[in-house]
Amino acid sequence: MVGLTKAQMAAALQISVRCLDGMMFRKEIGFWRIGKRVVRFRIEDAVRRMNETVLVPARNGRGPADAGNPNPEIRHPRRND
Repeated sequence: MVGLTKAQMAAALQISVRCLDGMMFRKEIGFWRIGKRVVRFRIEDAVRRMNETVLVPARNGRGPADAGNPNPEIRHPRRND
């Protein structure tokens, strides 16, 4: 089993370590402790979490940033697509 450090897990999820601490506190992500201070995460949990949150499928040919925006031209006024 591969154990990721906090920094590695945060990088894999593209979030800050502080945000990861909050997820741990809210029990949104699994981890295990080694002693009092050292924590590790399973790589499988990182992949699962990325599939749930980071990898959002595009809808109607629009990207994930525009998926819920009824006026994408307001959000991206200089984009020509």
